[in-house]
Amino acid sequence: MHRKREKVPTGYSEKEPYLARSRQRNVNYPYLSAPKIMAGLGFTALSMGAWAQNLTEDAINQAFSALRNEPLLHLRLSGSITRGSNSRPILIDAFFQQEQGNRGLTKVELLELAGDDRGQWQMVNRVVGDGVNLFRYDFQTSEASSIQYGSPVGDISSDYRERFFRLFSAVPTVVEGFMPRLVKEIAGGDESTYRRWLPGRDPLLLPDRVIYQQTSPFPRSFQFEIDKDGNLIAIRRFDVKTVGDKSVTTAWTVTVMKTRVDYTPFVPYQKNELKNWRSVTWMSAAGSGF
Repeated sequence: MHRKREKVPTGYSEKEPYLARSRQRNVNYPYLSAPKIMAGLGFTALSMGAWAQNLTEDAINQAFSALRNEPLLHLRLSGSITRGSNSRPILIDAFFQQEQGNRGLTKVELLELAGDDRGQWQMVNRVVGDGVNLFRYDFQTSEASSIQYGSPVGDISSDYRERFFRLFSAVPTVVEGFMPRLVKEIAGGDESTYRRWLPGRDPLLLPDRVIYQQTSPFPRSFQFEIDKDGNLIAIRRFDVKTVGDKSVTTAWTVTVMKTRVDYTPFVPYQKNELKNWRSVTWMSAAGSGF
């Protein structure tokens, strides 16, 4: 038997239990239909009137650096993956916290959800770093794994953060693999370090965004939208490639969540909440896919 998959709210006003546990933990998720994909780079209308000077590529790194000061960083990726005529909405929440104080624990949570054929959300993958251990729960295979990156007592080691980010950046994902990378580029190391998401491609620099695009071996683009104060507004991805005999279109947007959701991250499941699940060895490899 498999552990019953958690229900997820399908509207802004509706609340349902997000994770089954004795302490109430709810979250509101908007229902996402497949976004209308506009030709080329036309995701949104360009509003350049407020700025006279084009951004530089370093503006991305500066925007990332500003996010390091967030007491609780919450990033949300929403969009769709379309294979042939079958489109599935996707939603990923990433929470990150660098605690202050003597211990200075590093915590993370990654929630991956995908819409099913009935228009309801299904949790497919959950990753939790509670400051000591990194846990992964694959809801499609009912498999749980964990690996230690810190000590439960005493001072943290000199390579504590380095070990955490090495493990987290290679964690198996199911829906989309860019979120661990984004968290690491924002919060890892001694300072934020953005590296081009399309290596070897010079960006198009505009007053309110930096755009990377390619046409070969398949069309792909990334947009980093930044406001006049240097704040990151959104990251947008669009690409179309052929897998087997089907065209696969990926379109999503990452935003910085400023409104706090009713959810407490960084709490791993207890053993009695994982009945009929299998414990497997931790692997830094591709996830199960969906």
